[in-house]
This record gives sequence, C-alpha cells and structure tokens, in this order.
Amino acid sequence: MLDRGNEHILVVEDDTMVREFAEGTLISLGYSVTCAADATEALRVQETDGPFDLVFSDMVMPGAIDGRALATEVMKQYPMLPFVLTTGYADVESIGAESRFRPLVKPYSRWQLAEALREAIDASGDH
Repeated sequence: MLDRGNEHILVVEDDTMVREFAEGTLISLGYSVTCAADATEALRVQETDGPFDLVFSDMVMPGAIDGRALATEVMKQYPMLPFVLTTGYADVESIGAESRFRPLVKPYSRWQLAEALREAIDASGDH
C-alpha cells in the first residue's frame, strides 16, 4: 500500500512528463500539489503560494539556479522545511552527502516517490 498524506507539496521539475507524473501520483495519494518548471519559478511560487510542507525538486534544471541552490535559498527562509532532490545522473552520492534526506534516483516508481516524500515529511516533525 502506498503511503498517503494531505500535505501541500511544491514539485519543481523542468521535464513536463516527469512533472506531470509526480503531480498526478501525489494528487492520487491525497496531497495538494503546486508545480514549478524551474527554480526561479519555484522561488516565486514559494512566496505567493507557500509555505509548503515539502519541496520535491529535480537537481539538474536549466537556468542560473539548480536544485541544490534552490534548496539552499528555500532553507534560508524555512530551515526546517523538508526538501527532497531527485536526479537521473550519477551525482546522487554527492547529493545524499549534502542533504538531510536521501535523494530519489530517476526513474522512480509511484511507490518510491510516495515512500521518499512521506519519510522526509515524517522525519522533519514540526516544520
């Protein structure tokens, strides 16, 4: 059984198909979801639609701000906000070393997405 929730999640992903998969999966599990196509949009959305209960972001995105820099910026304002990064590249180990939560490797399944985000939310306690 997939882990469910009712929290508000910001999904940041430049690939439309991957973003729609994550959004659809999370909505089907009971989450409220807001999406952004890049880090710049995510920072704008954080100001207008936040705060969120978790940010789920791709690591590698076009533009001046990648997922790691986005996490740093968001956590300046919300230091306890759970932030899960995902990547399809081999740098997953370096992400894990710098992150409070384990990164999610692409391609991921519905189950892996549900488990990783629920684990991060639960581990963060009151944020």
